[in-house]
Amino acid sequence: MNFLKRINPLYLLSLPLVTSLLFFVYSGDMSMSSDIANELSYYNKGKVIVVAYKKQGVSNISMRGKNVKEILDKIISVLDGASGGGHEEAVGARIRTEDLEKFKMLVEKEIG
Repeated sequence: MNFLKRINPLYLLSLPLVTSLLFFVYSGDMSMSSDIANELSYYNKGKVIVVAYKKQGVSNISMRGKNVKEILDKIISVLDGASGGGHEEAVGARIRTEDLEKFKMLVEKEIG
């Protein structure tokens, strides 16, 4: 049976057709956030990509997309202990894992 046929059509109508943010969080023994962010960016042109690798209370973040350096600079300035940098369309950062939801909220606010 077709997956979409099993979903309530009213639910589908309530979903945004286009979102400008793809936010992916993972953990494990190996950090691959940069590689994952690059791959997601390649297949999701026009979106801001955020990949966060969580380990021992710290999250390493890779961001890709238009003006992400400007977005990141604004956000890390308001998070305690956050650091990061990079290029206009590819950046990396380290934040406390406890700030990850706040980070996501701030990214959403910045990209509107």
